Amino acid sequence: MPGYLLGTEALIDFARRTDNPVWRWLRAIPVSRFQGAFHASVVSFGQWRSTIDNNRSIDAAIRHTWNTAYAALRREFVSPEGRLLGVDAETAEVWARLRELELEYLDPRSGTRGKLAQDDRLIVATALARDLVLVERHQPYHVKLSGLGLQVHDPYA
Repeated sequence: MPGYLLGTEALIDFARRTDNPVWRWLRAIPVSRFQGAFHASVVSFGQWRSTIDNNRSIDAAIRHTWNTAYAALRREFVSPEGRLLGVDAETAEVWARLRELELEYLDPRSGTRGKLAQDDRLIVATALARDLVLVERHQPYHVKLSGLGLQVHDPYA
């Protein structure tokens, strides 16, 4: 089984542990193949932490629920198996090649298009540097990066 890097949205859906596209996809995977196959970037955890701390539209009860889920998942991913992946030298090299590329992002909620943010490029670079399948919604930039070896699985499709 290939290794997978959960993008930020997929990571949050994984943490929710409810019936959502990520969990439906995961339930189809035999448990014997599940262990150690899923990773997350420290950047995704940082993005999620920032959303919890800075999104003023989240009420106190939801913020508490998200904080609890964040802490539990962080403990789960900080493991001897190395499931929480940092930005190492190889990832930095890949990111340097991605920095100036015209990579278009589509916001699934608003439908607006924009340039892929640098923190998201670090997540993509992590997947490329470690030859992991990136788990996220289909994005316009995926086609452009397939030539660099980017593999993507979209559980939302």
